[in-house]
Amino acid sequence: MKQGVRIIGGHHRGKNITFPDELGLRPTPSRIRETLFNWLMNNVRGARCLDAFAGSGALGFEAWSRGASDVTLLEQSRVTATHLKKQAATFHSSMLHVVHMDAIVYLNNHTPAFDIIFLDPPFGKPQLLLNSITCLEQSSTLRPGGLLYTESSEALTLNPALWETLKFKKAGNVIYGLHQKRETNSCASTSSDPAA
Repeated sequence: MKQGVRIIGGHHRGKNITFPDELGLRPTPSRIRETLFNWLMNNVRGARCLDAFAGSGALGFEAWSRGASDVTLLEQSRVTATHLKKQAATFHSSMLHVVHMDAIVYLNNHTPAFDIIFLDPPFGKPQLLLNSITCLEQSSTLRPGGLLYTESSEALTLNPALWETLKFKKAGNVIYGLHQKRETNSCASTSSDPAA
């Protein structure tokens, strides 16, 4: 069985994106997506974006619709990744990529850097989100000054030496926020901060 979600803004507004009915696949609700992309209004156009736990692809396809220059959708499930490739093909662009790979491996090794990264791992797995953030602190996958979106079932406490939280909201049992990676050297900041 296939389910669907609609793009809510930009050039492809109203386009329906289908996704397989896999256990745990939970697209970001349209109300939250609308808030997120209002936050990103002045940043997403021309940006290189990564949807690190793509699932339905709602965040990555929304970013593409709103003018991102390059979007990568990362998905560990082979079934879901295969379906994402079919959906991406309907946009007829070589700048929309689907990668079938474990997110932690990818976040630890990818270059060049992205401008915006969306982290929305399977719900109820906060450790996976924390491990992903650690990867971004120790790698150059997100550029200094880049933006990180997080979505989870639990409140996050990010290292203030490495991140500035710009926006933060709660909707039902979903806690989501937008954070900016500081320009400082992360290794130096982590080692010199006794609270890290």
